[in-house]
Amino acid sequence: MKLTVLGTGGSEGVPVLYCKCKVCTSGEQRARPSYHLIISGKSELLIEAGLDFRMQQMKYAFDFTHCFLSHEHIDHTGGLADMRQSFIIGREYLSEDNPSFSLKLNPPKKFLISQKLHDKFYSMNWAESIGYAYQDLIENGIFCTVILKPNQFQKVDDFEIAILNNHHGKTISNGFILKSNHKVLIYLADMSTMDDVTRNFIKETNPNLIIFHLPAFHTSPWGDHIGIESLEEFYQKYKVLMGHISHESGLLKSDMEAEAKRRHSNLIVGYDGLTINI
Repeated sequence: MKLTVLGTGGSEGVPVLYCKCKVCTSGEQRARPSYHLIISGKSELLIEAGLDFRMQQMKYAFDFTHCFLSHEHIDHTGGLADMRQSFIIGREYLSEDNPSFSLKLNPPKKFLISQKLHDKFYSMNWAESIGYAYQDLIENGIFCTVILKPNQFQKVDDFEIAILNNHHGKTISNGFILKSNHKVLIYLADMSTMDDVTRNFIKETNPNLIIFHLPAFHTSPWGDHIGIESLEEFYQKYKVLMGHISHESGLLKSDMEAEAKRRHSNLIVGYDGLTINI
């Protein structure tokens, strides 16, 4: 498997418009969080459809067969609106005999999603909402849904995946464990606490890589994200990729790399465009 990091910024990205902090005036750029995973010659997974989806697709020229959505926050789902514009609105005036005309995809792409999040999107009925875009993509045959059950491995095409429930403040944020060809990737998305079920799953699967989101890098003063201090039990055994890092961390990439080096060689500070062979 091959992972490409499409974005490592916080929900507001880096730089933040009109911000004059050390990070935002450094010249560093971090798009909103998203990842592309080549699982096999047949399956490619987009992890999160963030607000910078359109820019990321143009920059990295990726395609995908599956899309995983962890929770409803806009920095993880805002790209659904761009998908609707590209797959539906941008094609609706083409004539059917035009070779570019293809409102329905055969086969359709697949949303990998929990029942709770799927229902949440279908409760958003106002025009141009993220839920509206999600519904339109399904109802126009661009996507179909694969509903994943927490803590249960399911076979999806040529890989296995299980979603994990973790708390992100008051929100349930789903991570996943993906297995393919004897390799294991764990993505834990945004979370403030990890339950014992998730912790035990990690121990049982012996992952090749775990992705954590650390907006403050250190333990979040807002109480809705974990920090590097919570990762020791994992980076002592496994490779750990850190991303989704806000300007409010106050840290440049070099600052984070210095601390990661001091702690353990298994820690990887993510940056936009990083590729990792798993």
